[in-house]
Amino acid sequence: MRDTDATGDAEIYASQARSCIEGTPNAIGANTTLTLAQVGVLLPETTSIWVFIWLAMSLVVSTGRVLHYRHIRIVGIENYPADKALRELRALCLAAGCLWGAIPLAEIGGNITASTLAFSAFIVVGTTSTALTQNLSYAPANLLFMLPALPPMAVALFATGAWAAYIIGADIVLLVWLFTNQAFRNAGAYCERERLRLSALSLANSLGEANREIVAANARLGQLATHDVLTGLNNRASFNQELEQRIQALTGDGQGMALAIIDLDNFKVINDTQGHAAGDQALRKIANRFDAIRVGDQFLARLGGDEFAIIIPGPDALDVATALANSLVAKVGEPIEAGGHEPIVGASVGLALFPEHARSPNELFASADIALYEAKRRGKNRVAVFDIAMKRTLERQQRLESDIAIAISANQLGVVFQPQINLKTGDTVGHEALIRWSHPDLGNVAPPEIVAAAQNAYLDDRLTAYVLEKACDFLARLSAAGDNTSIVAINISPVEFRHSSPAQTVIDALSPRGMDPRRIEIEITEEAILDFNLAEADLSRLASIGARIAIDDFGAGYFSLASVSALPLHRLKIDRSFITGIDASPRHQLVVENILALARKLGVVAIAEGIETEAEAHTLRQLGCMEGQGYLFCRPVDAATALDRLTPKKAIASG
Repeated sequence: MRDTDATGDAEIYASQARSCIEGTPNAIGANTTLTLAQVGVLLPETTSIWVFIWLAMSLVVSTGRVLHYRHIRIVGIENYPADKALRELRALCLAAGCLWGAIPLAEIGGNITASTLAFSAFIVVGTTSTALTQNLSYAPANLLFMLPALPPMAVALFATGAWAAYIIGADIVLLVWLFTNQAFRNAGAYCERERLRLSALSLANSLGEANREIVAANARLGQLATHDVLTGLNNRASFNQELEQRIQALTGDGQGMALAIIDLDNFKVINDTQGHAAGDQALRKIANRFDAIRVGDQFLARLGGDEFAIIIPGPDALDVATALANSLVAKVGEPIEAGGHEPIVGASVGLALFPEHARSPNELFASADIALYEAKRRGKNRVAVFDIAMKRTLERQQRLESDIAIAISANQLGVVFQPQINLKTGDTVGHEALIRWSHPDLGNVAPPEIVAAAQNAYLDDRLTAYVLEKACDFLARLSAAGDNTSIVAINISPVEFRHSSPAQTVIDALSPRGMDPRRIEIEITEEAILDFNLAEADLSRLASIGARIAIDDFGAGYFSLASVSALPLHRLKIDRSFITGIDASPRHQLVVENILALARKLGVVAIAEGIETEAEAHTLRQLGCMEGQGYLFCRPVDAATALDRLTPKKAIASG
């Protein structure tokens, strides 16, 4: 007999068994007392031996119930099979019920008076009602005790022929129906309460487990966000944050700080001759050596590729940093076994001091970087400290900053376009707009220098507007050539979100030309979402007008899954550091595979940048990456050349 649905049967059976077993002592006590009372009523009325037999059998059943209860308690309620416990309880209840039902049947036709029989009926009814009220969880046990006892009592009362006995017998029949109905109702209600309790408990456990998984995932993401996957050292994002915080904490009074930037010499030879796996192995060993040399609160980070940095605080930072840098150079020069070989690798180190050589984190990094290039220029495998002569580079930067406004106004900057390709079909799906500058005195200026000059001159919004204007002109020419679908992507610096509105810049550029915003894609680096509150309003506004949003250099810096999932993204641009040599690097393949999986989950497109070999493109196709750009397909070209590249395909398509 089953009182439960399939769902949660085992748990509910266990609960019913536990409830019945826990109520057994009270039930046995009450049953034994009523048994003795019944014998006391019967003995004055009859001297039949069956009364003593009945008493003995009742005591045997009660003893059996006691022994059964003690056995389960010794084994443990939680360890005893619930089905078995309920089955044994039903058998014991049935035995007790049959004994109570034997009393009236044994006296039918005897000399028991109606009043004595009515008193016996009172005892039997009291016994069954006590059983029902003591345990409301399990109907079969109660009914197996009641049904063998009450109907025979009603039959015996009817057999006396007395009017009062008829009434009592009818009452007993009514009580049987009421007890039966109530027993099933009570058990059903108990089971429903247990289902709800178990469901709530299961939900609570699931939520607890989910919360634990979220906490663990956040811890892993926090580790990934601030630490380099390959070496376990701090990464560029945590380094930038640490450098800024330490400089802000300096209060003068002789306090100072040195920054050492380390770049490995001839490291590319390892990747080219022994493969990227050997290169990764060498990087890990070198990182361990660096970590073993640093002391105290010196902060070590891997900036990317084969570049590292160490922050050295203290009033004697220059002496300490110089000694540390020389130790680093010597340590790197020791043989490194990688890929079964011992490649010869060196290190060049650039040192700069704060506040002697710089007034801000960016200037300090730039000064140390200048010193690094000087160390390499002098022959590598050495240490160079920033000095006055190196300020020529700073003077160049200052010249660029002063001339950038004129270059923008006089239309002296060039914008080139690099195609973005569907890796499966070879079709061009878009272009990335890239800035160029041929300075009349300084020659060709690298794009990072252009961006840095615009930022330092607070003209980055004007530079963005300039590139947007050229991009819109190019889109108009694409449309005239029959291409009404491909997009043009432009880069917006994270700094621009701090002091201007990139969204307004885009709107001001598109509106006069009637350009479809859906054909413009805004590329931001992961740094733009470090302070998500600054960028959120502008990015949401861009999305509201239909402009596309892409995260550039994805995977190389800091990112928050909460921020990324909240952004109205269209594309993730996988950083070129994971693409270079991906065909020979299982680690890079694993990273890219996970980025592609994340993109699919977010419902966005992933595009690989920096593809230079067919082997890299083939590996990306196998991993499921469908879009890419790089020198393998085309270098950045002017608008006319980009249009010429599309013309043959358009002709074929129209034919």
